[in-house]
Amino acid sequence: MRRTLVISLVVALLLVNPVSTLGAIIATAVGQESEARIETADPATVYASSEYFREDFVELTIADDGKLRINGRCDTGAERFALLRVDTDPRVFLIRGTIAPDGTFSGEYDATPLQDSETVRLWVSFAEKGSNTYWSRHKAIRLSSQNGVLRFAQSPMYEANIAAFAADTELPPGAYLSIDVPDAAEREAIVALAVEIVAGITDEHEKLLRIHDWVAENIYYDWDTYRSGGKSETSAYATLTNKMSVCQGYATLTQALLRSVGIPARIVSGHALGASAGNKYWDDVDHSKSNHAWNEAFVDGRWVIVDTTWDSQNRYENGQFNKGSFHYVYFDPSMQAFSQTHKIMTR
Repeated sequence: MRRTLVISLVVALLLVNPVSTLGAIIATAVGQESEARIETADPATVYASSEYFREDFVELTIADDGKLRINGRCDTGAERFALLRVDTDPRVFLIRGTIAPDGTFSGEYDATPLQDSETVRLWVSFAEKGSNTYWSRHKAIRLSSQNGVLRFAQSPMYEANIAAFAADTELPPGAYLSIDVPDAAEREAIVALAVEIVAGITDEHEKLLRIHDWVAENIYYDWDTYRSGGKSETSAYATLTNKMSVCQGYATLTQALLRSVGIPARIVSGHALGASAGNKYWDDVDHSKSNHAWNEAFVDGRWVIVDTTWDSQNRYENGQFNKGSFHYVYFDPSMQAFSQTHKIMTR
């Protein structure tokens, strides 16, 4: 079901990079599980952003004939999509196409010329109607050539994340449901909002999606505090009333809203390749310490990863609330995709 929310692709979360190729502009947005089915397939020939969430996803496949195929669905109102190679200067469009009225898209590229490249970095980007600006959402996708055969390179964090995620999958009765808001009036306000957000919804995964959408659409990242090194209010109620916080506030509010409607949820901390990484990959950053927080929610008998911070493009900057879009890159992602940008440390 296509979402009726009005979404505009405006300011990217971290940085904007011009692309001279064909006069387009690529603006990058760095915001991106449970035991997804992709783990049982061959992860070297398939890259799937999510194996469960099909309203908005990207899947790349390396076929036996050397073709690189893309298919997916975009639920944010974009008109066109592109697959770009970004390790070259200038960046190169490998595939471009129009998104169908139902949000689906597909295309293919003869990837045999890439077989001589040691590493190929790919982005999947989208442009809204009437715009030549492509906003990059699915990043850090990497192809590697092994004896002339292309495969999708797994993140260095992939195996560790799989192990960390598998270490705590049980759900004791009544666990992760306590609403950690001491003040009764504040707690009642959060519960009332959560009930309103999911009104009329019976499916738990859909409830999770609605709460994700509300937080990503209505809370703003406090860039002023982040850049000044100050301390932002991160309690659930303060984040709600101030309409802004840093990642801890996003995660705390998301957890409180989910628990308010009976969905077990917890906060996860780890390292993410955000602004501090400066476009560097895992091999070039110190990822020994936690620098980010996100959520896991238990629905449909499994833990689902949700990062409302990285799916929101709202910015509080220079004392101003700047409205952005939101997307679904980090809603129920595959561990393959999630590990490209996130390292699980504490659950």
